[in-house]
Amino acid sequence: MRLRTSPKRGFTAVEIAAVATIIAILALLILPIFRQRTEDARRVAAEDELQSLVKALLLVEADMPGGNFLPRLNDMDNRADPQLATIDPTTQDLAPPRVRWFRGTAETPGTFEPIPNAEYFNSVVPNWRGPYIAMRRSISLSQLQEQFPLALDTAQGPIAIIPEVDGQVLDDDRYPVDPWGSPYLLFGADDPPWNSRALYSLGPDGLPGGPETRGGEVDNPAFWDRRNEVLGTGDDLFFIF
Repeated sequence: MRLRTSPKRGFTAVEIAAVATIIAILALLILPIFRQRTEDARRVAAEDELQSLVKALLLVEADMPGGNFLPRLNDMDNRADPQLATIDPTTQDLAPPRVRWFRGTAETPGTFEPIPNAEYFNSVVPNWRGPYIAMRRSISLSQLQEQFPLALDTAQGPIAIIPEVDGQVLDDDRYPVDPWGSPYLLFGADDPPWNSRALYSLGPDGLPGGPETRGGEVDNPAFWDRRNEVLGTGDDLFFIF
């Protein structure tokens, strides 16, 4: 007796096209969900980091006599030992900070400026208990100058790039960035109505505010200041403290 064998049968082009179409449709349905989950995770991470930075800044304030001491964010990981700068020149950025926020007025915004020597040696050095933060994501100050020139102090922005104070080189510091890679923006207190400190994340788009509030002024350096009432709107995240 002869055994009958059925001929081997593969997939037709129509069947393969149908399967590919189904996979493509499923991908179109699922990928936006994953993207949204990723974006949600970044937003949660940014909110957690903002809260942690604010707590660290409040610890600095509690350690300093008289309070109201606000250092730059890139100095928050500096160590307490003031001898590091003289023992090893490569660690100058680890000494207590030589820059802090100086209060402005209702008409003139405050700025980060070098601390007078008397205040530095009599108040900052003995009371600094750093490091107060460990940076999860950061960029160098030179990278910051290249990527975010509108946010710098030379353009009246909130980030002070001060390369040297009394011979101490400060440009090796690193600056914390949010989950989208943009720098956190810190403002100290000024006279009313700006008598509170504020810390901002620029959100997913990396720009102050949102399209509905920015208008055409995003290339204006002053637009990065909180007094323009754009920061904190749109997709921005912030803490007022």
